[in-house]
Amino acid sequence: MRWRCWQVSEYKGYLLKRFSWVSRIYDIFCAPTSILRRAPLEFCSVKKETRILEVGTGTGNLSLDLSLYSDHVFAGDISPDMLGRAVRKNKEKKVKYLLFDGTKLPFPDKSFDFSLTAAVLHEIPEEIIENMLLEMKRVTKEKVIVIDYAMPRNTLSGAAAKLVVSVYESRYFGQFMKIGLPELFGRCGLKLEREKRLLGIFKIWVLNADNQ
Repeated sequence: MRWRCWQVSEYKGYLLKRFSWVSRIYDIFCAPTSILRRAPLEFCSVKKETRILEVGTGTGNLSLDLSLYSDHVFAGDISPDMLGRAVRKNKEKKVKYLLFDGTKLPFPDKSFDFSLTAAVLHEIPEEIIENMLLEMKRVTKEKVIVIDYAMPRNTLSGAAAKLVVSVYESRYFGQFMKIGLPELFGRCGLKLEREKRLLGIFKIWVLNADNQ
């Protein structure tokens, strides 16, 4: 338990250091997974008046794509280096970018129709994941959308993919792969409505934020 508390307390410093150099190559590295950015539109009806929040926007690719459909896209990240690149891409100022910690979202309750986070949860400890999901639920009226790794279990291909990905991903990736996400969603009061596998090693989970 003492080790776990230390791990949680120091994760911010680790992430800031990691993303200060990852930001330089992030767009090139993630180009093959650009299809993930279209997945939320399959599950949510996005209109010009739809209010959307992206938590952990990185260099802003997903939020910028969403701003083609909605006039009210907000996005933030814990890393100034990542966020700085997103802001530079935002030439038409269509996305409202903020520097924030996903566990302390600077918005009132039920401020957004949808909130989403893509390829973020595997970067952080389990306790932080739970806190972030609770905050996303708090600020969301309708749906919380999660996209992240979900390697097929008990298969040779799944084991191989996990081994390869672990070489370059966060130190928390191994811990993340052991988490039962549906159970974690339930603990956060989020009801799983739909899920779909993407590119073989990812999944999108659509969660009802208004699950009383």
